[in-house]
Amino acid sequence: MHVRDYFERIGLPWRLRESLSRPENVIALIITCGFLVNVQQGADTNAILRDDPLIFKGIRVLTIFLGGWLALSTVVKRRIPYAVCLAGVMFPLTLYFCSCVLSVPFSTYPLLSLFKAGEIGLVVLVCLLGITSAGGPSDFFHLNIKIVLLYNVIVWVESVLFPGLAWVPLRGEMPLFGHALSGVFPVINGNTVGLFGAVLFLAYLPKLCEPSPWTVGRVLPALLGLASVVCSYSRVSLLGLAVATTGSLLLLKRYAVACGVILCLSLLGTSRTARILTVEHLARGQDDRSLDTFFSHRLEMWDHVVSDYRVSAVGRGYAAGFRYDDDLAVGHAHNSLVELYFNVGLAGVAAWLFFIGTVYKRLYYLLRAPTALDYELVAVAGVMIFLLMKALAATVFVYLDASMLIMAGVVIYVVRRRTVAEQEGWRMDRRRAFSSLP
Repeated sequence: MHVRDYFERIGLPWRLRESLSRPENVIALIITCGFLVNVQQGADTNAILRDDPLIFKGIRVLTIFLGGWLALSTVVKRRIPYAVCLAGVMFPLTLYFCSCVLSVPFSTYPLLSLFKAGEIGLVVLVCLLGITSAGGPSDFFHLNIKIVLLYNVIVWVESVLFPGLAWVPLRGEMPLFGHALSGVFPVINGNTVGLFGAVLFLAYLPKLCEPSPWTVGRVLPALLGLASVVCSYSRVSLLGLAVATTGSLLLLKRYAVACGVILCLSLLGTSRTARILTVEHLARGQDDRSLDTFFSHRLEMWDHVVSDYRVSAVGRGYAAGFRYDDDLAVGHAHNSLVELYFNVGLAGVAAWLFFIGTVYKRLYYLLRAPTALDYELVAVAGVMIFLLMKALAATVFVYLDASMLIMAGVVIYVVRRRTVAEQEGWRMDRRRAFSSLP
């Protein structure tokens, strides 16, 4: 059987040549190559951050420079007007990039902050390229879903090849077998595995609700993503997945299934065994049953950052404050707002909230539009609901990582979907005008 026929049979369209013809897709693949050799991805300790082998750092830097050169040269060739660069969602994204650059002179590690701020500039360029490309509105979003699928496949293959490294033992009495799934190379902790799994499941969930028969290409990625979330033991991923799944089912008007999910969760809450396992899962084997323990002592850490460092307009340097502060035991804040406040100050937090709010506002308008609600829009909405929940206890939409590439795909999607809707409305108005002529 030909390779192309095989991919079409399992439901994955063969569009490699078409995808590689778009520079934003090539840039995303180049950046992902840098992620795959970045052994610090998802790690918390400063020791791993500082002991990262030099060759891996060099490859990551090389991929960013290569992607930046390709993006900048393509933007210059296309002569994209300033109206596109500073209009709609792109304006708050550009403000966020400027706030990251503004923190560089105040950084303890200015070169690091400048490089990481340049990565956000690369995201801005990728969004511009995607908005002005000839492909469909969701092409870049779907490419990143395929990248997330690749991450999940790598993690599960490693769990079989290197079980002693991939399965991390947990303290206390836990459901299943008391081990959390993690990545070996690149090093990915349970929180990140849960994020990848939930995004994959929510992206394929609407396809399972389509009236057409199920195929392997629809069912297998969804099951793989769900298994990753369950085995990651990530509490915020489980909670976010439950909320986003219920929201997606309601958007799809599968009210019976949504009510069934809520009822099952409610019935589990009435079980004494389920309650005991839930408490043990939250406490992770610790005798202390306080709220701070359930949050893995993140409340104490957030209070330490906010109270000890007080109000700052520009922060301690983008990507340099939290990760390289010896007084802090972890490498990031486990909260997007606290991470931003510590690194880029109030100016960065305000720009980030403006950006995130604009994206979700555009997405809300698309969901409320009078046109028919398609499965593609529900997939985007479900993923964004989950990532918003994830931002409460993890660092997402802050640095150039998988979550930021997904956000770039959503930015391209909402901008181009609105443009298509406006064009369709203009055509309908013209038809009405012509039909009303005598």
